Amino acid sequence: MLGEGGGIEKGILRRVEEVWVAGWDMSRWEAEIERTRTGLAAAVDSERMRGSALLWRIFIEFEIRVHQLNRAKKLLFRAIGDCPLVKELYLLAFGPLRGVFSAQELNAFADTMAERELRLRRGLEEFVEGWEDKGGSEGSDSDHNGDEGL
Repeated sequence: MLGEGGGIEKGILRRVEEVWVAGWDMSRWEAEIERTRTGLAAAVDSERMRGSALLWRIFIEFEIRVHQLNRAKKLLFRAIGDCPLVKELYLLAFGPLRGVFSAQELNAFADTMAERELRLRRGLEEFVEGWEDKGGSEGSDSDHNGDEGL
């Protein structure tokens, strides 16, 4: 099967396959959320797959999809710690996770990107255009229950 090399750990392809299959049928999706979360958590904790930006992105996008934005925020910090030079991870803070980040945190992300010489085609001003700090990181997961347009 995909990603199976005879070892105990599942490969990245197998984890992606599980998320895709669980998301295919919405009735199954609701029942599989915790199982999918556990599988993805085990994958990013694995020494072999910890450095996979793709896997981190899938896990973060999964949490966004199930409206757990504060969990996604925590995962984003972990992901950047393990994959510090992946621009796409940083940009999640300015896109779908913008509502859970304060202006100070976004400025820190921008400074870190500049320090690590991560270049953008457009300036960060375009990403934060029209954004207001609403106390971002103070809210709980229940504050972000899908009412916002992701």
